Amino acid sequence: SYHLLLPQSTNLYMFSSLTGVIPPPCSGLHVVVRDEKRYATLFQSVVLPCHYTSVSTQSAMVKWIYKSYCRDRYEAGSAASHLDCSDNRRTVRTVASISGSSVTLSEYYKNRDVTIINTADLRIGEVQWGDSGVYFCQVTIADDIEGQNEASVELLVLGEIFLLSYCFFHHVVMQRISTTNRNV
Repeated sequence: SYHLLLPQSTNLYMFSSLTGVIPPPCSGLHVVVRDEKRYATLFQSVVLPCHYTSVSTQSAMVKWIYKSYCRDRYEAGSAASHLDCSDNRRTVRTVASISGSSVTLSEYYKNRDVTIINTADLRIGEVQWGDSGVYFCQVTIADDIEGQNEASVELLVLGEIFLLSYCFFHHVVMQRISTTNRNV
């Protein structure tokens, strides 16, 4: 079995007419994110990709929702999941939505460099510590209510200490490679 991902809002009939390819039968809306986890360095920008397919010709409404962790992700000795809890035990808020070409930011994000680009990707400029959590990409199309209308990605914001450790490690490894190459 194979899956053919069509560009957003592609009319199936038009696609098969132009390409001569008849895709396998599909039912309803299908939303996917490329990665289950994304990493971003504090104060850098990050893009959380989201793609959707639909046989509908109507425009979609895309909404990104943020959910905080249930508990500290790095809490020592905790066997409980940092992701698995009810929404009333964590912070849940809409980040942004787009319908047509109009992007709307929730009040919390109005003074931030946040937008939706490329139809459904969430771009966050200058990520902050509080941005770590799970982001849900939800797509609504009025005449396509079947299928999977959301997907999620976990965003982990890494600080300067991690970055400095990585740079130091990378520098040491590169020095050893350079020294080894000179001795060969």
